[in-house]
Amino acid sequence: MATPPKEFYYQLSLNAQDTSQGHYVSIQPDPNISLMQGGFSFAVTVAQAASVTIYPQVAQLQIPPSSAIGGSVTIVTELTNIAGGLNVSPAAETPFTITCWGAGGKELGSKTVEVGQTSVYFDFAVQPGDGMTKAEASAAIKQHCM
Repeated sequence: MATPPKEFYYQLSLNAQDTSQGHYVSIQPDPNISLMQGGFSFAVTVAQAASVTIYPQVAQLQIPPSSAIGGSVTIVTELTNIAGGLNVSPAAETPFTITCWGAGGKELGSKTVEVGQTSVYFDFAVQPGDGMTKAEASAAIKQHCM
């Protein structure tokens, strides 16, 4: 009987400051990486609707103008790289940064959608020892919500 592959947990956090317009943002990992849970908070500057939807293959955020945006999603994979895309529409008027976090709060890499851009592809190399436990991944969500 074959041993099932070991799954590891990581956090992908999203941060931005001082957005003067609303944005649609999506975090979409490559296949074989699943989003499990997440949480985001916005310090809105205009009374507009906001929404966050997290599916196994994409996190979608409708963000009103905000002085601060922060949050994260938990991902689970058996792969040795965490890859995917961060998309922002309309083009970013302030940097949007996605950061990959591992066990013990260790930063494993980050990528930024720069001003005037609409997307960035991220690909962070990870080792099995970098992964969090399921309990640590659940607790880490609160750390990234501003």
